[in-house]
Amino acid sequence: FAKTEWDQLTSKLEALPLGQKNARDFLRLIMYNAAPIEFDNLGRTRIPMPLTDSVNIKKDVVFVGTLGRIEVWDKMTYHAYFDKLSERETELSESLGQLGI
Repeated sequence: FAKTEWDQLTSKLEALPLGQKNARDFLRLIMYNAAPIEFDNLGRTRIPMPLTDSVNIKKDVVFVGTLGRIEVWDKMTYHAYFDKLSERETELSESLGQLGI
């Protein structure tokens, strides 16, 4: 996430009703692997090892733009996921149509 988007998200997360187990669980899940990323003067960065381990990145990666953020995937995992997702294109289109999209 960009810093401004992350700040907006964390503001919403801070407002979650922590008396509800689902809210606490969701907060733990989303914050568990959150880490600030810094770039060098050439725009390069290192992805922290706990993040690469948690998403099983082995060697080659794919950067996927998703509106205001970038997802980093293991190349093989992403292509397998996308192939399955493509099979559901009609179903997903119909459900988004019901939302007015």
